[in-house]
Amino acid sequence: MQLPEKKNDNKDLSALCSKICISVRPTAVTRLGKKDAAKLARPMKVTFSSPFDARTFMAWVGECKKTDDDNVKGIRCRPCRSPEDQARHVALSVQVHKLNETARATENETSYSLRSNGEVWKFTKNANGKWKRATSLQICLPHPWSVCNKAAIINDYIINIDILALTETWFTCTDQDDSTLTELLPRGFSIKQVARKQRGTHSALNQHTQQRTYKTFKIFESIVHQSIDIRLSLVYRAPGNGSRPQQFMDEFRLQQHVTDPTHKSGHTLDLMLSRNEEELISSVEVLDHGFPDHYAVLASLTVKKPPLLEETITYRNIKSIFLDAL
Repeated sequence: MQLPEKKNDNKDLSALCSKICISVRPTAVTRLGKKDAAKLARPMKVTFSSPFDARTFMAWVGECKKTDDDNVKGIRCRPCRSPEDQARHVALSVQVHKLNETARATENETSYSLRSNGEVWKFTKNANGKWKRATSLQICLPHPWSVCNKAAIINDYIINIDILALTETWFTCTDQDDSTLTELLPRGFSIKQVARKQRGTHSALNQHTQQRTYKTFKIFESIVHQSIDIRLSLVYRAPGNGSRPQQFMDEFRLQQHVTDPTHKSGHTLDLMLSRNEEELISSVEVLDHGFPDHYAVLASLTVKKPPLLEETITYRNIKSIFLDAL
């Protein structure tokens, strides 16, 4: 929590509780870090007698901020993190710092921000030079050539991606994959996958999936339910099978959006297709994430990200229960 630094923080915070009309009071207040010579207020750690009291305080501060109450103006607070959550937050902050360094070194029109709840927000600069949060759905197609020894690397850049489509993961779709999946999937992600008889697997971090097999390729489909229903088809063609992609695209009225090489030898092997009459894909980037021979393809869709799921939790302070009345 951040609050102007005065002589008696405990007394000041108790006075704040009185002003916003709540009965809870802190049991301990500690300033974090060393006092700055510039007299900037240090964040403070506030302890309450119970988690219920802490949630009550945060809820009331949030409600007062909505009404522009001067008593809470400029005050920001968040729950304390567990050691595990703090370690994850530090790791994410390092990743976000790298993303911002890469963005500044290239186009300098993209910025990333790590929020206190662990979310990573992407911002883009519009034509007027103002920053705006990117709300389009992000799909990434990497070609890791075995996820088993690259799970941590993939996890690093999934943080700003909504859907990840993988080929040649070399998963077995058995319990042997559990440890790798734990390392691969960020919080809030799930995986759907189909194993091949030979080495390799098609995987998509999504739901409502099915697989169809043809003579020269396999297709793994997923239905994404957003503002519009999107059918994602992950097509894998093993090396050595002849194909005529241009004839295929002309026949089915498809357009190809990847213009840069996706292979380190200079070839464009990984494609992103959509129907000619649909303006579904707004932009495509080819990114080098250190995989053996393929680059990752990142596409932004014209579909907005889904809103965060809200969950209502009802609880009561057990200390306020009169046991004699039961």
